[in-house]
Amino acid sequence: MTGLSGGFMAATFVTGASMLAWLFWPRATGCLDCDNDGFGEAWTAIVMLPTAALLAIPTGIFGARLRRHERLRPSARIRLAPGGLQIQF
Repeated sequence: MTGLSGGFMAATFVTGASMLAWLFWPRATGCLDCDNDGFGEAWTAIVMLPTAALLAIPTGIFGARLRRHERLRPSARIRLAPGGLQIQF
């Protein structure tokens, strides 16, 4: 879950940031019929960047849960027993 939410967060951030950069990128065009107002790029950046910020919340929660699970994970112990070695989980 951590990787999936982190992947979605990274994808939406990269999309929003690239659209924001594309909005301010200088464009030289000789097309008279083209309307280069950047309407689509602006709305894409407006939607994607806050979405990426919201996706940071589950990424942080799942990351903290994974860190706690890794820290508290039980380990196997080998000790001497009457019949030889005994592995306790």
